Amino acid sequence: MKNDLYIEAYEKLATKRLAGMVTSGRYLTTHWYYKKQLGRDIINKLKLNKHDTVLEIGCNVGIYHKEISKAVKFLDATDAGEAIIRLAKERNHFNNIDYTVLNALQKWPENIEQKIYDKILVYSVIHFFDDIDAVKKLLTSLYKHLNPAGLIMLGEVRTIQKYDAFKELQSAKKNLSLRDIKFIISKKIQSFYVSNLGASLPCISYDRDDLIKACEESGFKVVEHSQQSFHPFYNTCSDFILTKAG
Repeated sequence: MKNDLYIEAYEKLATKRLAGMVTSGRYLTTHWYYKKQLGRDIINKLKLNKHDTVLEIGCNVGIYHKEISKAVKFLDATDAGEAIIRLAKERNHFNNIDYTVLNALQKWPENIEQKIYDKILVYSVIHFFDDIDAVKKLLTSLYKHLNPAGLIMLGEVRTIQKYDAFKELQSAKKNLSLRDIKFIISKKIQSFYVSNLGASLPCISYDRDDLIKACEESGFKVVEHSQQSFHPFYNTCSDFILTKAG
């Protein structure tokens, strides 16, 4: 799977510290305020509370975990990259967060496989998958690990519908905005690091209807939420909140 190549690339990018924020698609200027805003946004949309045990798929280095740690009982934070998890452990020291290497599309480690969670967070992850079938595979695993009354957040999912509308709007522009300029600079920095790694980092767009259908076929009800404007990709991405249908 191509996904393995992207994991390897992010393993190396994890050592870039501040540059890692940019190479993961964030603007350099978001470093100062984005972490707290993102954490609070996740808390609100997942309705996190002090009784919740939470599983996170694709935690990266946990830039918003300070906020999450104050809102939940316990978080199992996982990522497929070993170097990423090592760096997350170095940066974050929260008594109620545990970091584990886990590739969600492969066999799960026993300490995660045996648990049931109140909430599950999958943020800015599925755009690295090969296709919608890989998403269905993940959803099958998530279903059996979610409490009957639990919630799942598929966050920052680029949809074809929003992306096409965004491209049409951009093509009609006569002048670049400050946000456009920041995006171009960030992409230049990203392309420098990625080209040196011999890999390209994707951002797969999903048809909204196909994604919702995949969720429903996996046993979930789905509600789509718009992203707030502080998100770098708010005009091309949505957040999807899933609950068990049965």
